[in-house]
Amino acid sequence: MMRAGFNRRFLSMIIFGVSGLVDKKDLEILERYVFLGQSRYRVRLKETNILFNVNAISDDEALEKALEMARKIGLNKEVLDEIRRRFSKGELKQ
Repeated sequence: MMRAGFNRRFLSMIIFGVSGLVDKKDLEILERYVFLGQSRYRVRLKETNILFNVNAISDDEALEKALEMARKIGLNKEVLDEIRRRFSKGELKQ
């Protein structure tokens, strides 16, 4: 039976960081805008509802900053694949 939240296997993947790292191919820039004179970007992990809002001067810098944030929270390929699987099955909502 699935309870609200994540199961133990999924949680351990997040905590222990099993598998390869997320890379730029897993990201897409949704929007570039200027706020208080600074260029800001909304970057999404493809096929998920996970967004990163970053301050950057170029598309490449925005992707690098989003990657750094993803890695800091423990996202890797295996965790990302699990999130995408659950998202496509409707277990995770937008």
